[in-house]
Amino acid sequence: MIAGFEEDVLIVCCGGPGRYGMSSTVPCGDAAATTCRDPSARLYWDGVHLTEAANRHVANAWLGEINASTGVSRKQGAKEPCRLGRHRI
Repeated sequence: MIAGFEEDVLIVCCGGPGRYGMSSTVPCGDAAATTCRDPSARLYWDGVHLTEAANRHVANAWLGEINASTGVSRKQGAKEPCRLGRHRI
């Protein structure tokens, strides 16, 4: 596992038969499409959209960068949103 994801991160969670679990004839949402057992172990939901777990990693990294550049913690940011606007990121 890499950062909580399965090693082959290019295999999608929702799709059809084919390379990386995707098929142009069986898109995610189609009646013939299948889904993985554990979406939190996958990076991509359908080849375009990230899974909730992947979005969480992106958000945590982004918020960490904001906090590092402004010196404002997440709790302070929630109480003082205007303070964030005065800093260039």
